[in-house]
Amino acid sequence: MPPKAPKEEVKNGHDTVKADEKDEFRQVASNRLIFKADALFEQGIKDALVEGYVLDRREMPGERVWFAYVIKLTRATKATDRDGNVHDVEPGDEIYVPETYQLSQELSKYIGHPSKVVKVRIKPLKKIPIGKGKTMWTFELGIGSVYPRADHGAPVLPQFAEGD
Repeated sequence: MPPKAPKEEVKNGHDTVKADEKDEFRQVASNRLIFKADALFEQGIKDALVEGYVLDRREMPGERVWFAYVIKLTRATKATDRDGNVHDVEPGDEIYVPETYQLSQELSKYIGHPSKVVKVRIKPLKKIPIGKGKTMWTFELGIGSVYPRADHGAPVLPQFAEGD
């Protein structure tokens, strides 16, 4: 039996998980914070931005269907928990960024590549009216370089068919 590796700390959203030993499994961030421009602006935080690697797009739970991007941060930012509390989030943590029409038009091109991820910068600018009493956030969006997925996130696997 191989000797146990020393304990390590793994960032998991805004929690730190202690791992007893290294093995073939990677710690999965299951308690990610959400970058909500509304909540941050309401608390006077108007300079927050997201910079990091786009790892995935996920359907989110709730009464209505909505999606969010999973971003592995390369720069510290602020994000909210499910109760609306604002937390500092460090580089290396993964957060959710809710999908908007503007973000989907650009980021959808970069989701799901089996071996590459792209680095992005997302900065909320302002809310604009879109009719019928509804508003929409506009963003300053920067697309950066492409990096190996293996260095920054879990691999993208095809859906397993029944019987696989």
